[in-house]
Amino acid sequence: MSYRPKQKIDSTGTVADLPLDAETVKGIDIVDSNDGKIKSSVLPAIAITDTFVVNSQAAMLALTAEVGDICVRTDLNKSYILKTEGASTLANWQELLTPTDAVTSVNGQTGIVSLNYSDVGAAASSHTHSSYVNQNAFSNVKVGSSTIAADTATDTLELVGSNVTLTPDTTNDKVTIGITSTNVTTALGYTPGTSNLAIGSTSTTAAAGNHNHDSTYLKLSKITLSGTTLTIDLD
Repeated sequence: MSYRPKQKIDSTGTVADLPLDAETVKGIDIVDSNDGKIKSSVLPAIAITDTFVVNSQAAMLALTAEVGDICVRTDLNKSYILKTEGASTLANWQELLTPTDAVTSVNGQTGIVSLNYSDVGAAASSHTHSSYVNQNAFSNVKVGSSTIAADTATDTLELVGSNVTLTPDTTNDKVTIGITSTNVTTALGYTPGTSNLAIGSTSTTAAAGNHNHDSTYLKLSKITLSGTTLTIDLD
């Protein structure tokens, strides 16, 4: 098999074979005749990227970096790439954007979030319920066999009475239940006497505590005895 050298057409339209040690494309030599390698002048620029880790802006601007190098800033948790020559110029560094996390804010706050009770409308752990002093002391009040249950947190229990007097004491938070002569009169339906009755034997006097029921009160109208049976008829 014979080798046919590559050919080129020059600017005059003449076709000529390329020398084996100096092949060209469109009239431009691409192979170095000394070492047989492609000339660097016909190759595109090749960037070798380095990564630097620093903890401040000053350290980043002091780097010996080339375009395409990456700088990781531990103080900001951010990364930058050098987009233009001149690593000492902050404007030449471009921040690399990262995807947004699922949680972008907490209660309207971003970054490192620390919440307390006021941020979420809650009460302090040491709070008191002073605004609820008038709430029911008992959910149920039992009267005899009946139970009175509060309908709401601010329901009111009302005390009423018949033939009694209710005296509220708002200062000491108590109610005194009493009875008066008027209450007794109302309950009895008449006014009882206010003086003691004399001791006697009439309808308007009272009997003595040690009185006897003698013949004045007990009359024997008839006493009969039949055999061993005694019969007494009282008049």
